Amino acid sequence: MNTFTRNAKGLGLACLLAATLLVGGARAADWGELGKHLDAARENMMKMLDAKDASSRDAAYDEVKKATKELDAALADMVKSAPEAAKSKLNDFKSTWEAFKNTRDSELVPAALSGDPEKVKQAKEKAGAIQKERFGKMKQIIEEMAQKK
Repeated sequence: MNTFTRNAKGLGLACLLAATLLVGGARAADWGELGKHLDAARENMMKMLDAKDASSRDAAYDEVKKATKELDAALADMVKSAPEAAKSKLNDFKSTWEAFKNTRDSELVPAALSGDPEKVKQAKEKAGAIQKERFGKMKQIIEEMAQKK
């Protein structure tokens, strides 16, 4: 094998590897990714409610917004590319997620940002009741669908 042939084969392998990495990076979102972003959104909301100072609340809120944006993008990607068999569960997840976000954004976040101990206490109660129930439902859907892959 001459030098030209070896170099051409090496270049071909490098191109194949690069193409594989590019395609792999552009893959559709999956259930595990949804779970990761959901966990981050919930965990940081709870950090907001437990924060003792405004800078801690603000930092946690930035993470809530980041996780929410990532989950919304992953969910939109999944809805576009989902097989028919998964659409019902995706729609169930999506409607529960929307309710979860609405309650969080309209009630829990304002209470946390206020720093008012009574409002924070009420928000924690809601986070431990209906929000916990919604979170559990979404986690159950994720686990069920991840096993079907």
